[in-house]
Amino acid sequence: MKFEEQHQNYKTYSHEDYNMNTFPFFFISDLKGFIHSQFMKEDPDESNGIALELQHKLAAIASLDPASNGPYEYIFDEIISTLRKLEKKGFTNLMDGLALILAFLRCDVEFNNFFKETSIGYTATLSSGEIFWELREDVDSSIKK
Repeated sequence: MKFEEQHQNYKTYSHEDYNMNTFPFFFISDLKGFIHSQFMKEDPDESNGIALELQHKLAAIASLDPASNGPYEYIFDEIISTLRKLEKKGFTNLMDGLALILAFLRCDVEFNNFFKETSIGYTATLSSGEIFWELREDVDSSIKK
């Protein structure tokens, strides 16, 4: 299920410390380090193939022309480049990309810790290969007018 289907009113949620419909400017660069650290836990002989498969799936979410995907010089840079393009398409698109990464790497505990550190007002639950985003308990989910 897509992020916006789970949280249609996400723009109206508020918390003084958490971002609900934007990411802090440093988020993507921090995310690059986080993703790299998660891949380092994989089998080194398989990690590049896994990263390449993830890149192709992210590119599909971003509706990128396959010709714009390669050649790959450094796969983690390509993943982050695609995530930046998703971010430019809007908050919900990037959240869908993050859900794909979570489902792919099965690292929801680590991701939730990362989200808490970077002041994102959601937590992720992985169930049967699908990601469910939940508002943090201290977020005001009442609709603001």
